[in-house]
Amino acid sequence: METEKGTPRAMRIFGTILVLLLLAGCETTSDTGSPALQTYVDSFTGEKTHYPKITSWDTMMVPLSRSPLTVSIFENEDETTLQVFANYRAADWIFADSVSVKADGEAFYFQGEFNRDVLDGGIIKESLFLVDADRSFFDRVSTSDEVIVRFSGKRSVNLYLRDVEIQAFRVILDAFDSMSSES
Repeated sequence: METEKGTPRAMRIFGTILVLLLLAGCETTSDTGSPALQTYVDSFTGEKTHYPKITSWDTMMVPLSRSPLTVSIFENEDETTLQVFANYRAADWIFADSVSVKADGEAFYFQGEFNRDVLDGGIIKESLFLVDADRSFFDRVSTSDEVIVRFSGKRSVNLYLRDVEIQAFRVILDAFDSMSSES
């Protein structure tokens, strides 16, 4: 089993450049009224995705995420929902088929079909939308001191959420609760 903490500086710079290129086609607004959120509006569908401002752009973007867990609020005409994606990025595939999240000792298990892609520079990405993540999952992660995300496949890899990534869960939950109470 491998354990990874932190991200090499070159990877952060690379991710930032990719995000800036991606953002060229995105419209940003701040219509949520929350100074803690950044909103992306899909110019084709009008759907909105709200991300916490407390992390750098490259940790917030779902397709390019550096964080093992990327949290956001998705909003369209019909609903407003919490979303979380599990993201594994590295130089070699693990062909993940499950993700386990251990938040201060409480374990959550997720399976599904992973999206796999090769990014520039030979970096690979394996990601899974955690559709079964319920409110108790979000609450637990947002209040934890230590969160370990285990990607299992050919081998297992443990990644740790940084404090700022746990804080992102708190920001999103606060904003979601605020949005829900307004409707």
